[in-house]
Amino acid sequence: MKEYDLNQFGAVFTLDDLAVIDRVKQMAVACKAKIYLTGGFLRDRLIALSNNVADHIFDYDFVVEGFSAIELARKVALDYAGNFVLLDQDFDTARVIVNNAIQLDFAGISNAFTKAISIKDDALRRDFTINALIYDPYQPHKIIDYVDGIIDLKDKCIRHISNDVFIADPLRLLRAFRFSGSLNFTIAPKTILQIKQDLNYITNVAIERINHELFLIMSLNNSFTLIKQMADLGLIEQIYEDLAATHNVPANSYHHLGLFEHSLETYHQVEINFNELNDLTKQALIKPLNYNLNYFTAVKLAGLLHDIGKPSTWVIQEDGRHSFYKHDSLGAKMVATLGLKHKWPNNLIKFMVNLVKWHLRPGSLFHNEKPTLKAINRFYSIVNDFTPSLILLALADLGATLGSGFKESNRQILKNELLNLLSGYSIYQEKQKLIPKLLDGNQIIDMLGIDSGPIIGQLLSELKDAQTNGEISQIKEAKAFIQNIYHKRYSR
Repeated sequence: MKEYDLNQFGAVFTLDDLAVIDRVKQMAVACKAKIYLTGGFLRDRLIALSNNVADHIFDYDFVVEGFSAIELARKVALDYAGNFVLLDQDFDTARVIVNNAIQLDFAGISNAFTKAISIKDDALRRDFTINALIYDPYQPHKIIDYVDGIIDLKDKCIRHISNDVFIADPLRLLRAFRFSGSLNFTIAPKTILQIKQDLNYITNVAIERINHELFLIMSLNNSFTLIKQMADLGLIEQIYEDLAATHNVPANSYHHLGLFEHSLETYHQVEINFNELNDLTKQALIKPLNYNLNYFTAVKLAGLLHDIGKPSTWVIQEDGRHSFYKHDSLGAKMVATLGLKHKWPNNLIKFMVNLVKWHLRPGSLFHNEKPTLKAINRFYSIVNDFTPSLILLALADLGATLGSGFKESNRQILKNELLNLLSGYSIYQEKQKLIPKLLDGNQIIDMLGIDSGPIIGQLLSELKDAQTNGEISQIKEAKAFIQNIYHKRYSR
């Protein structure tokens, strides 16, 4: 054990911190309990000091000795008039949230699954050394360090504490990379070796926990380095098994990389190309898709998985060319199955299915002659709000395709066309707002004498497309158009 004088670090705690710590300490004393501060709170306070930045952290990690952590949390919640959240009865963990701003986490030293009897035991069962530092408020001038966490903080190193650390909770396999990325620390070589040895245990973790941790990693800036490290170790394929088969597809004249490496590089290119987009598009992409994922991060995921349909559709033609007929539609089905297995929210499944299904569509607009305005407007109408995400994916896919069979001049022309397609979408949206509504659904139902259903929406969409292209401007024309379309396509 090493003890460090708190004064040597400077003002570790703010006055607000000290007020919270003292208030909880007094309640613990009344219960004949003892509390310690540890974990991410103490780590981040010390990192903020070493970087000479003001860090407003209101997330406190308390360890409770000699009393139920859950019951102490209940008392603290009452005292603060805060919200009590039971985290895990068996592990004796709970949370108190005060004014939606301050979070206090409580964990008992002893619980139903461990035999820890002291704060040292608690430290030694934690994941990484930088998360096992201890502040004892009863000795307010000391930081206790059983695992050389202070040294690793100074060296910016992620180091595991014990050889069974990943077996005890395999989610730590992912947490190592998240801490590395979010703190800009390096994972120790021995920890990397331990991860490689234990990576198959990740399949024992609830998929919801994996999603949460992996999406946090992907949401980091320049997360490709982390994803590449995880891929090199085989960890990514443990999570997304469909990627394993991509190793079997080699480079060809069009692709300078094998399919697995191409998928990784597409992920990389999503991050690179995002930085080249205009501010309006960036704002659209950083909007939340769901509570823990924005569109930009979801495009990264799509970049990783966009070609999972290729191994099953791979054919080498007589002339030596590689073809992957309908890999986009097969990939969309595969990613839908994967999304259900991984318990993705419905809107993420829909997003991923559409991006994989459509990932060739932007480029295909420009394969032959320059597309007509009608073709471009039809593209916008079908893809709609997915347009910024889909074109970012297409740009990334293009950036990851540098085979000698694809001339650089042609590739640059296609990139410019994709960027023009992207910039034109905002113009298209503004024009859509100005288009008058010539008919509504009820009028179409009455006119055709049919029941309400999805056909009505399809007819209205086609009518709006025709208006966008300048083909229709009057109600009489609209009625004739709807009747013609309906009898041609839907009345058989």
